[in-house]
Amino acid sequence: MNIESKCVSTEVSEYLNFGWEHTEDVEKRHGRTSHTEHVLVRDKGMPNYDLLKAYEEKYFNLKSQKRVYQEAEASTVILLFFILIIPMVIYLAYKSKQKSDIAENNLYLDKEMKKVVEEAKELL
Repeated sequence: MNIESKCVSTEVSEYLNFGWEHTEDVEKRHGRTSHTEHVLVRDKGMPNYDLLKAYEEKYFNLKSQKRVYQEAEASTVILLFFILIIPMVIYLAYKSKQKSDIAENNLYLDKEMKKVVEEAKELL
């Protein structure tokens, strides 16, 4: 009987699907912290061992590719507000004032042009 063993600190139920059997829990210490590891064993002589091992590798490879969505933090939103929104508001206010100044200047020039045309008509 050829047995292989493995210690995992994650959920055991995923490994049970691939022929592993849970034998015991071991307390591991690292300095002041500790955590529990699960000891798993599997018989290498079981039927379809190679296929189960291949499926296990494929499963955990796919699992490692999963992505996790992270909500935006409030500090990031506030920072983006100050970096993006406020300059945009300032720019839009500047362009609006520029537009109104141009319209006012053109209105003044139109009045002056009318005066010039009227004065020129008087000379004719």
